[in-house]
Amino acid sequence: MTFHFENLGVIRKATFELGDLTAICGKNNTGKTFLLYALYGLLDNNELFSNARKEILSFIQESQLVQILKNELQKHSQTRLNLQEHQSFFQQLFQNYFQKKAQQLHFYFSTRQNFFQTTKIFFETTSLKERSHPYQFSHENFAYEIRKDLHNNFWVVIKKDSASTENLENTLASLLYQFLRYLFQFPVPYFLSAQRESIYLFSGAISSFARANLLKFTAGENNIQTIAYPLPIEANIQYVSEILPRAIHQDSLLLAGQKKLTKEIEELLGIRYKWVNNQLFVEAGENELLPAHLASTSVRGLADLHFYLKHIADYGHLLIIDEPELSLHPENQIKLARLFVKLVNAGLKICIATHSDYIIKELNNCLMLSNDFPNKEKIMKKLGYMKNDILQPHQFKYYTAYRDESLGGCTLKLSAIDKLGITAESFNYVIEEIAYNSDKIINAVED
Repeated sequence: MTFHFENLGVIRKATFELGDLTAICGKNNTGKTFLLYALYGLLDNNELFSNARKEILSFIQESQLVQILKNELQKHSQTRLNLQEHQSFFQQLFQNYFQKKAQQLHFYFSTRQNFFQTTKIFFETTSLKERSHPYQFSHENFAYEIRKDLHNNFWVVIKKDSASTENLENTLASLLYQFLRYLFQFPVPYFLSAQRESIYLFSGAISSFARANLLKFTAGENNIQTIAYPLPIEANIQYVSEILPRAIHQDSLLLAGQKKLTKEIEELLGIRYKWVNNQLFVEAGENELLPAHLASTSVRGLADLHFYLKHIADYGHLLIIDEPELSLHPENQIKLARLFVKLVNAGLKICIATHSDYIIKELNNCLMLSNDFPNKEKIMKKLGYMKNDILQPHQFKYYTAYRDESLGGCTLKLSAIDKLGITAESFNYVIEEIAYNSDKIINAVED
């Protein structure tokens, strides 16, 4: 899944492809958070297969592909088509949809409508979802089947049970709509904002404020105040105040049956939380609970991640975290990086924007472990790495956000990956500079 952005805030032009694990680094004010907000807004609610159904069906019905299928079925009782040969049709469908989503960017960012009037977003998808078995279903007088041949081509086989061709365009449009839902997968996004630890402190006050305004609105009062938050922060507030109180009674599908991984996650986080009477508590000792407002900032900051993994996470989700390193000691930042790799290998997609060289260096260590080298297992065991700590190159996308004077704004650079992993340009020159300065000062003091 690849997005091309033009004039998105400070980003003048950038191409952004999601990996299983995606990391964005760079100086302040280079568009990293802006990009995450846009990504969340574009994927939120998966409207492609819900709210936008009418528009999709209309586009499909008027397409040349429907006419081809209609002509074949008017002559024969059965037809088939190679989906790969019509990839451009699906591409155009998705492009139309995301261009409409781009017109709602002001809503995602809670700003004036003309703020994004020059913004352009292009979308491309190149792969069909992998399926290991045929897919069959029936609709009215038709039977449909999707098959994959030995060359990994997807074929749609359509069989007509009667001679009637009445409303054939509508029927075929509904058919292709079902195919789209089956063959193309868009991740369900969950956003953990940089404000996440504060939300636990103030969610009660925010909810009370919202309820007071609702009462004023119901009573017909005009002095209603509003608080404007970007959509991801609104979602984070809703997660704490509405979703979490319901979700704590269920186990996440991602960790269901994976007791070993669940234990590893709890050990890595090193904290146990409790949700009691719609309030967050931390286990401070045997039979002792500490209210969240008395806990450290780092403890509150990790609570969202803990509850999400334990109660909500599912295959196909995209977990977006802005500054995952907030308030964490370097040791815990390294643990968090390793946790990300474990989760990706368990089936979760993750996208982060970070200023932590500890996180990036540990991800790079996991990346280097994908190589074959002498005594690999022995070295991994000695250093405390497990098999699910290995990050494959095809799983990882690492971007540096930077200002390009020739563009008059910011852009993204995708890092190449070799046997030694990536080059973290955003951090290396700073580390080298401070090391150089330290050496000079030490030499001067000792002399």
